[in-house]
Amino acid sequence: MREYTAGKEKPAGLSYLKIGVERVTSTLKEIHKFRDMALYLVSLFFAMAALGIVISFAFIYGAQEIKTQKEHEIAMFLLIQLFAAIGAIIFGFIQDKIGAKKTFNITLLLWIACLLLIYWVEDLTTFLTGIGIPTTKQWVFVGTTVFAGAGLGATQSASRAIVGLFAPESKSGEFFGLWGLSGKIAAAFGLVAVGGLQVLFDLRNSFLVVSIFFIVSLLINFLVDEKRGIQTAIDYKEI
Repeated sequence: MREYTAGKEKPAGLSYLKIGVERVTSTLKEIHKFRDMALYLVSLFFAMAALGIVISFAFIYGAQEIKTQKEHEIAMFLLIQLFAAIGAIIFGFIQDKIGAKKTFNITLLLWIACLLLIYWVEDLTTFLTGIGIPTTKQWVFVGTTVFAGAGLGATQSASRAIVGLFAPESKSGEFFGLWGLSGKIAAAFGLVAVGGLQVLFDLRNSFLVVSIFFIVSLLINFLVDEKRGIQTAIDYKEI
């Protein structure tokens, strides 16, 4: 736990927006000093781009490719909300045991598994029916939202924790600002990217290609040294 310190007074003649922009700009100029934070933000960019695509197009995918109906969409919405909360709690305990970086990696694997299940939902339906579990592809698709919900809550909480660990106390606001900005830019990039993917592929194959974003995020995050990132934050002295 970091000790509470009194906030600094706002300099006269400067707006909070200008102060915020100046401090974030200053942090970007110093980002080379925070190698692991920089690597993680790049990793996070790809993860958030993919996550944004899945969230934005899950219901569209269901309606167009799986032919889901209103009852399926309601069930999907409720399951996503429920398992987002459950995922955040469970992965919070996991994070305490194995660390934020490994937890984040597990959530990426969860998302990859989710996209693969979505891609093969018809084959999975045939398999379940063949072993005596009568179901439809619509309800199997709804079942994949359990993974999506768990991944949603866990990915966000783990990413927030990593930024908190890697950010020096004097720059925590700026780094969390970069974290939020990175997520917004990634979401916008994801929407543009999925449009391009649909030009090259159909919607079903586009979703499979999106899993590559999670894989890239995972590979980059392997380069992040959590202990070194924490130590860099501790050793940092603002000039």
